[in-house]
Amino acid sequence: MHAERPLLSGLLSLLVALFAFLLAVQQVYNYDIWWHLKTGQWIWQHKEIPHTDPFTIATANAPWQPHYWLSDVLFALLLSLAGINGLILFKALVIALAFLLAFHLMLRQGVNPFLASALVLLAVPLAQFRFLLRPHIFMFLLSALFFWRLSVGSSAQKWYLLWLLPLMALWVNLHASFFLGLVLAGCFCTESLLQTLYPRYSREHRLPSPAFLGPLLLLLAAITLLNPFGLDLLRWILTDFILKQVTQGTITIEEHAPLVWGEHPGFWGLMLATATSFLLAWRRVRFFHLLVFLATSFLALRGVRFIAVATLLQVPLLGYNLQAMFDKLPAKIYRPSFRLQAALALPLLLIGSLFLFQQAFAEHKVYRFGLGIQESRFPKAAVAFLRRLDPAGNFYNTWALGGYLLWEWPERKVFWDGRSLEAQRRLAEQLEATSHLALGPLLQRFDIRAAILSLKDRHMAAYFRHAPAFRLAYFDDQALIFLADNALPPEKRETVRFFEHILPESPDFSYLASYAHSPVALRVEEELRHAVRLAPQSFRTHFLLGFFLEVTGRRGEALDQYFAAMQANPRLAFIHYDLGHRAGRLAIRLQQWDRAARLLREALRFQESSEFLFLLATALYQGGHTEEAEQTYQEVLRREPQQVASLVNLGYLYLDTGRFQKAEEMQRQALEAAPTNEAALFGLALALQRGGKREEAIQRWQEFLAKHPQSRWEQKARAYLAQLTAAQPATR
Repeated sequence: MHAERPLLSGLLSLLVALFAFLLAVQQVYNYDIWWHLKTGQWIWQHKEIPHTDPFTIATANAPWQPHYWLSDVLFALLLSLAGINGLILFKALVIALAFLLAFHLMLRQGVNPFLASALVLLAVPLAQFRFLLRPHIFMFLLSALFFWRLSVGSSAQKWYLLWLLPLMALWVNLHASFFLGLVLAGCFCTESLLQTLYPRYSREHRLPSPAFLGPLLLLLAAITLLNPFGLDLLRWILTDFILKQVTQGTITIEEHAPLVWGEHPGFWGLMLATATSFLLAWRRVRFFHLLVFLATSFLALRGVRFIAVATLLQVPLLGYNLQAMFDKLPAKIYRPSFRLQAALALPLLLIGSLFLFQQAFAEHKVYRFGLGIQESRFPKAAVAFLRRLDPAGNFYNTWALGGYLLWEWPERKVFWDGRSLEAQRRLAEQLEATSHLALGPLLQRFDIRAAILSLKDRHMAAYFRHAPAFRLAYFDDQALIFLADNALPPEKRETVRFFEHILPESPDFSYLASYAHSPVALRVEEELRHAVRLAPQSFRTHFLLGFFLEVTGRRGEALDQYFAAMQANPRLAFIHYDLGHRAGRLAIRLQQWDRAARLLREALRFQESSEFLFLLATALYQGGHTEEAEQTYQEVLRREPQQVASLVNLGYLYLDTGRFQKAEEMQRQALEAAPTNEAALFGLALALQRGGKREEAIQRWQEFLAKHPQSRWEQKARAYLAQLTAAQPATR
C-alpha cells in the first residue's frame, strides 16, 4: 500500500496542477494588461523606471510609483519572445504552481491525499475570477512559497527560512502585495513567541526561537525598502493598496469593493467551513494557522481583490484541521483501506474536475477558455475608425479605455488611462463635480477635438452629445466616438456621416418607437443602416435596426437583423437584451419554424428558461419535428408540471400522432389547472371523438360551445358535434 502512494501522489499532483493550469488559460479580456505592457516596453527602451506619468496629457508628469515595474518588464519581454499566447501560458503556469504548492503542503502535513486534492479542486474555481493577466499573479506563487516555508519551519531547519530574504527582494519589485510576506512572517513569529512564553504550547516540532525570528522579520521589513520608491511605496500600500476607495468620481474600481454577504458564496462557504474546523479541532490548532486565517479573512472582507489569495492560503488550513478531526475519531469507526479509498475517490475526482471545468467556463461567465484575445471586449473597430480619420488636436477617452488606446495607437497620447494615479483620481472627482457647462473650458484647455467613450460612460456621453461643437460619428458594442467641428479638414469631414437621432449609450431603446411614424422616420432608418455598414460585426447596430424595423411593421427584415445581432454577440443578445423572447416569438409569429428553433437553442445555452424550452418545443412541433418536440415539452413539464400551454400542445401532438389516450390525459391535466381553457376543452373533445368515446365527446363539445360561444373554433366544434349526433350508435 505504501509503495503505491508516491505514484498516486504524483497522479493527484498532475490532476491538481493541470486543473489549475487549464482554469487559468483564459483569453485576454481585462484592460489593465495593455498599460502594463506599455510600461514594460517604456522601461526596457529607456533603461529607467519612471517616477512621473509619461503616457497621458491630462496628468502628464504627475507622480507615479509603478511598484510592479519588474513584472511589467518581464511581461513585455515574454510578449516579444512568445506573443500574447506565451504570456497566457506563463500566467497559467504560475497559478498552477501556486495551487500545487498548497496541495503538497497538505500532504507534507499528513492530510489524506484524496481530501487534499478534493479541497484544491474545489478552491481553484473560487479564485478563478482573479486569474487575470496582471502582475498580481506573482502574489499567488510568492505567498504560497512563504506559507510553505513558514508552515514547515522548525528549529532544526531554521536556516532554510533565510530563503525568504531573496524572495522578498524579488516580491517587493514584482507587486505591492509583498506586505503579505510580512504578515505571514509576523504570524509565524507570534506563534514562536507563544511557544516560548507558554511551554505547554507544543506541536509536532519546535519552532525557531524569537531570538532568531525577530531579526529575520526586521531583515524582511528592511528588504522592502529595496525598491525604486523607498518609504513612499510603503505609505502608498497602506493608504491606497489596502484602504483604497471603491469609487472616486467617474472611476469605479470593483476589485476594491468590500466583500458583502451573498456575493462570492463559495468563498463565504470556505471561510465559514475553515472557521468551524478551528472550533472542532481546537486541541490541535496551530496558532500560526489561526492568525493566517484571521489575517486573510480580514483582507478578503476589506476588498474582493484578496479573495483569491485568501482561498489559496485557507484551503491548507481547512485540510489540516479536517485531518486532525478525522484522526481523533474512535478506532472502532470503520476506516476504508487505502486501496478502497483510491477506487472510490479517483473516479469521483476525475468526474468532479470535468464538471467544475465545464461550470468554470459556462456561457454566462465573462472569461473564455483558450488563447488569444477576447476581441468582443475591446474597441478595436472604434480605434481603427478613429485612427483612419486621425483628427487634429487631442482626444478625450474613458479612463478604462486608456491602456488599450496606448497599446493600439502608440503614436498618440491618451487623455488618461487605467492606472489609478492619485492625480487621475482627483481629476475624476473634478469631472464628476463639474457641470456640463463648465466642462467645455476644462476640455478646451487640453485641445480636445474628439472623444472615444465606453457605452457605460454616460456622464461624459451626455456632455458630448449636448456640446454644440461635437457630434456622434461612430458607435458599436464597445465605444462611441464624437468629433468636434474642427477635428477634421473639410475634405475628410465630408466623408463622415453623423448620427443625430440615435442614442446608442441608452439602455432603453424604446425611444426608437416614437420615430416609427414621425416625419424623421426615414432619416432614422438611414442612420441605423449607416451604423450597420460602419460596424457590421456589432450586435448593437443590428439590434437597433431590427427593433426599428419591427415597430414599423417590417417583421421579416427585423428578424434578419435580430439574427445578425445574435451572430455578432450571442452573450450580449441573450443575457443583456433578452433576444430569445423577442426574436423567438417573432420567428414563431412569422412561422419561420427552423429559424425559431435555431435561435431558441442558442438562447438556451446562455439561460435555462422554461419559456425558451416551451417556445422551442412549439417551433419544433410546428416545423414537423414531433419526436424532439415531444421530448422538449416533457422537459418543460418536468420543471413545471402544471404549465397549461405545454400540456395542451403536447396533447395536440399526441392527437396528430394517433395517441388518443395520451392526448386525452394531457388535456384533462390542463383542465384541472385551468377548467375553462378553450384550447384544452377543444382538444379533449377531439381526443375523445377520435378515441371512439362518442357519448363523452358529445358532452364535451356541448360544454365547449356553452363556455366559448364566440370561439374562433366555434364552427369546427359544431361540425364535429353534428358528425357525432348524426351517426347511429353501434348495435350488437
